[in-house]
Amino acid sequence: KLGDQHAKAAIALLKEGNTTESFSILLSYYDKFYLRSLHNRNDIHTLLQEVDCKSVTTENAEILLRKIQLSSESPSA
Repeated sequence: KLGDQHAKAAIALLKEGNTTESFSILLSYYDKFYLRSLHNRNDIHTLLQEVDCKSVTTENAEILLRKIQLSSESPSA
């Protein structure tokens, strides 16, 4: 489903050791279909967590983990 051209490009990038660009191709495909499937689910807002950040950092990941832990510990979860 990725398509011949994109699959070949992702494989070539992996063989070159360029995992960042290869995964970028793969994630663009995955993200599109993942978002589509999410919109078909009931109560989508309960499945998503949002963290305000300008970049992906260890600190942002820790904030997300704390939010998830707090929500799972709450009586309404």
